[in-house]
Amino acid sequence: MYDDVLTPADRRERLTGAVAALADLDRSPQERLDRALSLFRRAFRDEPPAGPVRDAFRRVYEAIGDPPYGTPIAVTVAALSADERASVAAALVGLLVAVVLAEPDVAAAA
Repeated sequence: MYDDVLTPADRRERLTGAVAALADLDRSPQERLDRALSLFRRAFRDEPPAGPVRDAFRRVYEAIGDPPYGTPIAVTVAALSADERASVAAALVGLLVAVVLAEPDVAAAA
């Protein structure tokens, strides 16, 4: 079953944290990327079903080199070009937006 343990609010909180981690000026660029990708990975137990959220989810994977799903994500900032770093950030923001649009009842409940 798709994410039977995570609630939509949990997913939104983790993705919001991932986006915020990218802008945390108290951390090094590598720490920011590691934290963002860790929260991203914990926002989903499995790949989402087909649809806008899955498309946005896949864009994050593609931005980090499309590692096999389920393997640890290890991306170094030094290995990414400026364009690739921008793609990771844009993909994470896009995923958060897709989740918010797909699960609007969470915002109303908050």
